[in-house]
Amino acid sequence: MRIVLAAGEAVPYCKTGGLADVAGTLARKLAALGHDVCLFIPKYRGLKNVPARLERVPVKIPDGGARGRSLSVASAVLPPSDKGAGTLRLCLVDDPALYDRDGLYNFGGRDHPDNDLRFTVFCRSVLEGAKALNFRPGVVHVHDWQAGLIPAYLKRHYRDDLFFSGAASVMTIHNMAYQGNFPREAAALAGFGPEDFNPEALEFYGKMSFLKAGIAFADKLTAVSPTYAREIRESAERGFGMEGLLSRRRNDLFGILNGLDVDFWNPETDKRIPKSFGSRDAAAGKAACKKLLRSECGLRDEPAKPLAAVISRFDYQKGLDLAAA
Repeated sequence: MRIVLAAGEAVPYCKTGGLADVAGTLARKLAALGHDVCLFIPKYRGLKNVPARLERVPVKIPDGGARGRSLSVASAVLPPSDKGAGTLRLCLVDDPALYDRDGLYNFGGRDHPDNDLRFTVFCRSVLEGAKALNFRPGVVHVHDWQAGLIPAYLKRHYRDDLFFSGAASVMTIHNMAYQGNFPREAAALAGFGPEDFNPEALEFYGKMSFLKAGIAFADKLTAVSPTYAREIRESAERGFGMEGLLSRRRNDLFGILNGLDVDFWNPETDKRIPKSFGSRDAAAGKAACKKLLRSECGLRDEPAKPLAAVISRFDYQKGLDLAAA
């Protein structure tokens, strides 16, 4: 297959959370399975591990509040991870006025005030960039609110565009709490008319929601586990106001458990831990890691006591109450 994958972040280039792990690793693993993948992210300030040589193609936003905006997509085909694999092209949406700043989505504890424009341009640039690169996808896979407008654009703005004929869209929901909600004027900024500003499409309690746009217009929806897929459509606490729409789309919503990159998260080869270990000497290896962690945290060395380590921000969604209990 030919797959466009779009996300607000991806390892090993930039990261604020688990979304980046999934987007970056999934793109690489899909290419290793033989598919041709274009991974789109914004060209933020301070990206890491970007290839030295990038090819640029010009992109122009055709309509909406950003009409006529000119930018470029800088891309490079990455070295294959396996013989006989497909290709993976990294595509960076390059608009310095929007992305060359501190923080991906916020800085100093505050969201960037123009995030609606920043990710409107990103979403349109993914589709226009694919055309400029002549990469005609069979699947457009978008992640979270930052890429949520793309399925809506495919259904509304590109439905008669032969370049995308037959392309299906999939949206993966990583966290319902982050919805990309903006004043209603953001719908016009993105090029949508009043006919789409309604509760079945873009409107969410008087605001315009990027996440809801993806949920309403994507051909298929996935969530990061079967349990989460059920919770977000059955529970107001987990659905954050969109459980009704998700329930109506239940036949198109699938829970796929997040995978683990066993090449990276491998205690047999991990150089960051005090003692490498495998299945045969796991007890000794884990004991050494536990001892070092207790020392780093200023805890007494008490081997018989259990130790729970949670790498997370302090948020009830992360299950810290369960760890404490």
